[in-house]
Amino acid sequence: MPGPLTGFFAAVMVGAILSSFNSALNASATLFSLGVYKNIVNKDASEEQVVKSGKIFGWIFAIVAMTIAPLLANVPSILQRKYRNTMLLAQHRMNYFQFLSDPTSRWEIAMRLFIRFNPRDVAE
Repeated sequence: MPGPLTGFFAAVMVGAILSSFNSALNASATLFSLGVYKNIVNKDASEEQVVKSGKIFGWIFAIVAMTIAPLLANVPSILQRKYRNTMLLAQHRMNYFQFLSDPTSRWEIAMRLFIRFNPRDVAE
């Protein structure tokens, strides 16, 4: 990568990271202020009180997130686990839809299950 583009690429990455953090922060503050504060803590709260509670929660959430983030630096990626589980779920759904659509595959899957979970094998 050419030298002048390195700074541009770094700026784009920082902007994307801050944008994602900001959207999560705004969403969580809104969910707290409207879902928790307005419905549970103070049902008669004015709009100013709801906005103030959202701002306070946003500050607390940001500080906690920035405090916890360095502790998670050495933790294995949760995305790897998520993608693995998603692929397993997709494979399961594909097998299920194949089971529903193809009579031959129904027989094949039933036989595989019988062979795998044969009660006689367990008794031995």
